[in-house]
Amino acid sequence: MAGYNFKNFFKDKKVHNSEYVSNAHFIIKRSLLTKKQNEFINTFETNEQLARNIVGILEDVIKNESDMEVEQYMPTLINTKFVDVNKIKYNIVINNCDIAIKEEYYNFFKSLKCKLYYNARGSKYAPLIIYDKENNIVGLVCGVKVKPEDINNAIDYNNYITEQKQKSKEKKEQNKNNILGKCVHSDGIQRKRMTFLKKEG
Repeated sequence: MAGYNFKNFFKDKKVHNSEYVSNAHFIIKRSLLTKKQNEFINTFETNEQLARNIVGILEDVIKNESDMEVEQYMPTLINTKFVDVNKIKYNIVINNCDIAIKEEYYNFFKSLKCKLYYNARGSKYAPLIIYDKENNIVGLVCGVKVKPEDINNAIDYNNYITEQKQKSKEKKEQNKNNILGKCVHSDGIQRKRMTFLKKEG
């Protein structure tokens, strides 16, 4: 199963303050991140004004939460051949309302034990809301605009995950067998050498 590369999330935009970090595609509370991830964020240059603007968007969502009809975002499809408007290729996950986000982002938020929700009353291009396990809003993530062909070319998400797990399992088995093979092989050479020394003596 494809994971995510945290450092790659910040190749272009790097916005942070003491509480949040953003790459202009998502914003997330820093207290959820690992020590190593926070140390990496501390190397970014500060831009207080931009950080305030992005945090302001999140604060507006928190303020208006009671007016929303939030539903959990669950991927049903995945497109592994998606190419965005900038001609960049990556995987996207899509739910049954055709709301799509980058698969790496989805994996990242899942690894933080967070859940994504969307406002059923709002635009399908409105950012998804990130909740922590205590059901507090801890961030937002922007969706990806998809065309009908992007959805038509997608495959079943659960089948894809099962297949990826199977591939990962097979790869582990193969690596284990390779290591095992090397051990048996070197053991064989060792025995031969011992026998040879015995004969000489």
